[in-house]
Amino acid sequence: MKASAISSAVVCAIGLIGCEDRATTVASGATPTVSAIATVAPVTSASIAPTPTTPPCEEQPPTGEPHDAPPKEDLLPTPEGVAAALAALHERHPCSSELVEIGRSHLDRPIHALVVGQGSPDGKPSFFLNAVHHGDEPLSAAFVVDAARYLLSRRGRDARVDRYLTEARLWLVPVVNPDGLFAYVTKRFEGMGLKKPGRKNGRDNDGDGRFGPNDGVDLNRNYPFKWGFLGEEGSTAAWALHTFRGPTAGSEPETKAVIRIADAEIFAGSLSYHVGGIAMLVPYTIDRVRDPKPNEAWDVARDVAAQMSKHPDAVAAPPFPVQRNLYSVDGTDQDWHRAAHGTI
Repeated sequence: MKASAISSAVVCAIGLIGCEDRATTVASGATPTVSAIATVAPVTSASIAPTPTTPPCEEQPPTGEPHDAPPKEDLLPTPEGVAAALAALHERHPCSSELVEIGRSHLDRPIHALVVGQGSPDGKPSFFLNAVHHGDEPLSAAFVVDAARYLLSRRGRDARVDRYLTEARLWLVPVVNPDGLFAYVTKRFEGMGLKKPGRKNGRDNDGDGRFGPNDGVDLNRNYPFKWGFLGEEGSTAAWALHTFRGPTAGSEPETKAVIRIADAEIFAGSLSYHVGGIAMLVPYTIDRVRDPKPNEAWDVARDVAAQMSKHPDAVAAPPFPVQRNLYSVDGTDQDWHRAAHGTI
């Protein structure tokens, strides 16, 4: 199916509000994971500084249907292009969004979040949408940006969206791995015989002072829950391979950035977008680990999958498959969110 709006189903299907007429789409080859432990130092919400907004806060009225943001052609698949798209959305909707830098990458690139919601965050559930843990999956960034565009462009015109904006907060991080994305889209390692160039982050594994083709950590093998549990099956200790899990659990600055905001916000629900198959994946992804009981993520995933299958842009035979994994892996973000905070 074509890349299209991530509709209000993203929020209502993960249990915030009872909703009707829910529908959402993802692109062909996109795999959303419904989320759902070495320790990193916790932070508070106050330590994650938003971009200041000058009062009084005034927003331009929404125009156009269904999106009033710049067209997708303007979303350049680079860290800078995605950051510009988020900045444009925040500039147009300053009362309904905050632009936040949640951390920096190994190569000192900023990791941006657009926090969508209105009014005080106190007592409101938070939800997390993220993409590009793997830098060779640039298409996934568009899904997260599209979700922000959908919600912000429909404020004041869609009662359900207005309810989401006032009763919840959504943290949207389109690019968790800006170093890998940059390497991939600039074809830095093209022609070097790599299986997945740009997949990993920018860690200098061999200590030679440069970012080479075999450097980097697979961020979605670096999360602390059951890190390295499967030995060489679900990830690897061999740093030159594309599933290198890192020197220690939660070692990477990008992983730490996600963990910090998750520890501060305690997300009620999380969607992590990947490209490589059409499926809804739920924790736990490790075959030898028992599923949490009760496992609400399965019910939520089935609901989301059913609604996506009904969308006119859908190409997969309904329903979208809901499963634990594509193959057994350890150290994933969805498993950590579920184990650490009960995130669905």
